[in-house]
Amino acid sequence: MNKIKWPHIFLAFLLLVLTTGCWDQREIEDIGIVLGLAIDKPTKGDQKLLMTHHLIVPQNMSGKKGGSNQKPYANLSIEGNTLFAPVRELTNRLGKPPSYEHLKIFTISEEIAQENDLRQFINFLLRNPESRRTVKVMISKGPAYKIFELKPPIINDPALKMLELNRNTKMTLTLAPDLNLGTVSAKLSGKTSFILQRIESFKNESTIASAAVISGKTGKMVGTLTSSEVEGVNWLLGKGQGKGGVVESLDDKRRERIVYEIRDLKTKIIPVIKDGKLSFTVNIKTEGSLREDWNLPGNSFDEKLIKVYEKDTERKIKETAQKALNKIQKNL
Repeated sequence: MNKIKWPHIFLAFLLLVLTTGCWDQREIEDIGIVLGLAIDKPTKGDQKLLMTHHLIVPQNMSGKKGGSNQKPYANLSIEGNTLFAPVRELTNRLGKPPSYEHLKIFTISEEIAQENDLRQFINFLLRNPESRRTVKVMISKGPAYKIFELKPPIINDPALKMLELNRNTKMTLTLAPDLNLGTVSAKLSGKTSFILQRIESFKNESTIASAAVISGKTGKMVGTLTSSEVEGVNWLLGKGQGKGGVVESLDDKRRERIVYEIRDLKTKIIPVIKDGKLSFTVNIKTEGSLREDWNLPGNSFDEKLIKVYEKDTERKIKETAQKALNKIQKNL
């Protein structure tokens, strides 16, 4: 008579337990996956807010039911006096609960940002257990919901296109730093003024061409900076921004264009107290390469000529930084 091999039976039972399915899994078709969220001011009625959810349509993404000819996303806009009211109504309209686990972009129209403390909107998302602190925050020039209606030529989802634009901050100095929910919340709580990327539509495409200035005292939008002024702010702050950016200047003698490519950027701000008055000295150090010069004929390896180009580039950087500093200090 064979003996019962208890260790083998126990091992088989253990494997059976470990290979069971997830008890709380949800099918993708049973949830409303939210990629983007927009806050606007309604054009009519007495409601305070217009909230737009930008959702994935799974069947269109997979190509089922003729989905290849349909948009892989849908936008649902709902009005309300609070932020939570549209969320409740959205569940009824979808027939499924919205999921914010994959939320990528949170954009607020400048009209709303000028009238309201941004902490109200940031705290709403931070209190949602599904929202991640890495969600990117932007200000929209014009209605925020329209950004999610644009059909990108390459990336097939407007929210993902905005995310790619947001990531380009490491490639140029003309873009404001990309800020997420956690960073914006920290700045607002610390009453620190900062700038946010300002997105707008251009020829039926979304683009980031300027920045919104947020007051640390009020938490509201108090002005804008052009791309050139944003570049000046980035020169002043440094922080590793803009590796791969360029500086275009003029040769002082021949008045020809020079293009300098930035490889590294470091800024040091030194406080100075003199006669009881506080001022700051900003030291900017950059390393890079001469990418283009229109001085023909000429020798780009000539040390004297390189010194001239360095002075021309230095002057351009100073002018750009000073212009931004004057606007921030005197106007904002």
